[in-house]
Amino acid sequence: MTSRPDAIDPDEIPKIIFAARDPADVLAMVADTEPTWVFLLGGNAGEVLGASKLLSDRGFKVFVHVDMLHGITNDGEGIRLLANLGHPAGVITTHPSAVIAAKKVGLLAIERIFLLDSSSVDSGLRNVARTQPDAVEVLPGVLPDQITTVVDAISVPLIAGGLITRIDQVTAALKAGALGVSTSSGLLLAHAQGLA
Repeated sequence: MTSRPDAIDPDEIPKIIFAARDPADVLAMVADTEPTWVFLLGGNAGEVLGASKLLSDRGFKVFVHVDMLHGITNDGEGIRLLANLGHPAGVITTHPSAVIAAKKVGLLAIERIFLLDSSSVDSGLRNVARTQPDAVEVLPGVLPDQITTVVDAISVPLIAGGLITRIDQVTAALKAGALGVSTSSGLLLAHAQGLA
């Protein structure tokens, strides 16, 4: 278990964060890039733990989506195992209990909120107020008005994700108040160096 950072420094959030469901995709896409942030959004435990440790050892700030990890649960013991074997900087989750568990074992926590309707937004904001994650990720990230609404309601950095495939969508999310966007678009990853 590592010493938990106090918070995510908003100035350290990349404008574009590469996100992938397959750890092999991440390893291929970032093979020749400078260390930055990476979101591992799923896969089996062995592959994710291996990729997380490898990337972390190379200086990447890795966040693992614990709700979509096969073979390890998102409870306290599963998150402790992830921390000890995968060495990620933090977790991504929609579950308040996983946010709390991650913080207890020294990991940063990004809580996801789905922008489906006003009820889901309200519920997500209540959870954020209760759990105090280190950042919030909203999905889909192509709703600038809703991004602004959430930014105005929280006191932690906001990342937009989901359905972002074009530079104009990145620009709109950033103008709406997101500090970064997560995307699986290889084209946007190629543009990331110029937006940093």
